[in-house]
Amino acid sequence: LDDNEIAQNSKAYFVQDTLNNMLSVHDFPILPNKEWNDTYPAYRQKLERRIERFLLHLQQASSILFIRWSGNHAEAIEMQQTLKECVNGSFHILLLTPDPNLEIVQDIHVPLDDICILKVPNQPDNTLMWDKILDGISLKP
Repeated sequence: LDDNEIAQNSKAYFVQDTLNNMLSVHDFPILPNKEWNDTYPAYRQKLERRIERFLLHLQQASSILFIRWSGNHAEAIEMQQTLKECVNGSFHILLLTPDPNLEIVQDIHVPLDDICILKVPNQPDNTLMWDKILDGISLKP
């Protein structure tokens, strides 16, 4: 399928932001007699509201768990350093490194404060895997 066929089947344009290396797969609906960028102003407003709310949570939360799908040891440390500058409370990073040849979750024991790295099957929609990963983690009221 080419890009137009993929977009038609999904009922939304796939929009790649090459500056920020982001892919939007559902924010730009295919509408009759409209181009993808006709809905950009509404998308931008929604994104700005979400960013504001996220930054407010970073400032106000007493404890935060960040879960990142894919990455490496160095990127986890870089993420930790960046978060130290904008998070007021405590935080932990759970880095999941997908491996297509893996069938079970494996702990990669790294001596890093507040960073846990797990090697996981490359199945982000596997609820049993997520149950295993998140076992023992709960939300505080």
